[in-house]
Amino acid sequence: MVQFFNWQGIKNLVAIFKDPTIVIPHFKIKNINQIDFKKLKEIGKIKGIIIDKDNTITIPYKSEPHPIIKNSLKTCIDIFKDNVVIFSNSVGGPDDKTIKNSNELLKEINDQLPKAIIHKSVKKPEGFDIIQRYFNQIDYHQSLINNNDDKNNNKKALYPLVAMGDRYFTDIVFGNSNNMITIYTEPLVNDNDPFVVKIVRKLENAFVNFVKERYRVKSFEQDLVKKVKQSIREE
Repeated sequence: MVQFFNWQGIKNLVAIFKDPTIVIPHFKIKNINQIDFKKLKEIGKIKGIIIDKDNTITIPYKSEPHPIIKNSLKTCIDIFKDNVVIFSNSVGGPDDKTIKNSNELLKEINDQLPKAIIHKSVKKPEGFDIIQRYFNQIDYHQSLINNNDDKNNNKKALYPLVAMGDRYFTDIVFGNSNNMITIYTEPLVNDNDPFVVKIVRKLENAFVNFVKERYRVKSFEQDLVKKVKQSIREE
């Protein structure tokens, strides 16, 4: 599940410099234990959770959820069910060319990891069309269960989604570029990061701090963002 160089991330540097605020998450937390998923669901408008894998819910390149967040992740899955998906650049992505890694991960999944792994031919922050198809499909199947004969139901607009992960230039830019609520989680561990990733993290952190000091993020004023804030616990 090695993460290779992310050319899509480089291409999106143009978008970042055009609008630097897309690197700023709506919320920054230590880990997902700070999220009250019951309250998040009770808001009523959040359709689903898009969650990164490595260093967000597992140690990089491992399959089992990290013990620190294991219970919170299970709560998230119990509440949002199939609307929790793994959207990763290491598993199910273009570097996972044979789908071997994601198949191995699926074999180890019980009730501890999201059962949906989004497969894609591009890397974050690209790939929103794939996410859109997945959630529209969920809506469509639910309409069949509810005996709703609206054939155009699978084309309806998405509900708000929450994107979370430990990388500003991929997870957060992906979410913000597609009008999601974004939550940055600090890396679960630092020792397992490749040398290049450690350098990139430092550059990302420096750039994010620079942007925070100089730009106002308009989306922070949205009513939905204020409501989601109520589901974020203090560290």
